[in-house]
This record gives sequence, structure tokens and C-alpha cells, in this order.
Amino acid sequence: MSQNLQMLIVDDDPGMARTVRDIFRAKGYEAEVAYSWRETVAEVGKRRFDCILSEIEMPEIGGVELHRLVKETQPKLCVVFMTA
Repeated sequence: MSQNLQMLIVDDDPGMARTVRDIFRAKGYEAEVAYSWRETVAEVGKRRFDCILSEIEMPEIGGVELHRLVKETQPKLCVVFMTA
């Protein structure tokens, strides 16, 4: 696995999102955070990511619907779901 993997961590809990981001950064990966589906879609529209790690249970829309939205912009984007 490339150490230059571009990841987007999506979670409506800012503390959890930052913790997961910091863990990946400590391992040498590039990781950013988004706290809502709107932020996620905006980020995916601005730059390329190799992987999204997304909470599945979020307000407004969940991870499965978010998956559909980001695939419209980056069809080959890997989306992995997590849950508490």
C-alpha cells in the first residue's frame, strides 16, 4: 500500500473524525476530514481521493446515500464504512 494514499475521513462527530485522521497521519498517510455529506461532496469535487472512510449513521443522509453521491464525481473511489 502506498504511503501517499489520499484519504477522506467522514464523521459527524468532530472528535472521532480528527482522531481517525491523526492515526492515519501518524502512519504516514495523507488524510483530511469532513463532518457532513455536504462537506464530503465539496471535497470530492475539489480533489482526488483514493479512499473515503465514512461513518454509516449520520444526520440527514447516511453513508450508503453518501456513497452514491460521491460515485457521481469519482466513480472508482473506494468507500469504506465504519460504525460505532
